[in-house]
Amino acid sequence: MKIRVKADVSCSREWPCGSMTVVVPEQDGTALNDRGMTLLEMIVVLAVISILATLAIPAYPKYKDMARSSRAMSELRMLETAITAYNTEKGLYPNSLNDIGYGTLLDPWGHPYQYNYPAGTRTFVATPLNSDYDLYSWGADGLWAPSIAPMNPTSQDDIIRAGDGGYVGLASHY
Repeated sequence: MKIRVKADVSCSREWPCGSMTVVVPEQDGTALNDRGMTLLEMIVVLAVISILATLAIPAYPKYKDMARSSRAMSELRMLETAITAYNTEKGLYPNSLNDIGYGTLLDPWGHPYQYNYPAGTRTFVATPLNSDYDLYSWGADGLWAPSIAPMNPTSQDDIIRAGDGGYVGLASHY
């Protein structure tokens, strides 16, 4: 059963003058907003949340590693810029990262960044990575090897600068 209510509406630009009839459904004494969630609705919500958590939790470590690698790459570029500025100003490369004020800077895994001048400490299949200086992070495992060749797994997670700054990224992608 529906109840018809007649209401007078005041004149305004949005509402024309006159009256209108509003149909309101009959209620059983409770307001429509006071109803709770049914058990079925709660089960559906919990199922959706569970499915999303099942998909997201295993992917989290991968994205965390990608974020750390990206941060290390950005910091290597920053160090490279500082080394270039030092070289431009003084006419020589710094002896260590302390000379440019970044000697205590740690990579995202808590290891100090490695800088070697002159270059030649890191190679790719017996070819030096750089001709000026070497700059790299030991990566997640904290281990490194002189060669970043694919047959050397300890250096594949390192973040390196190679090609005299033409490449900064994971050694495994070089």
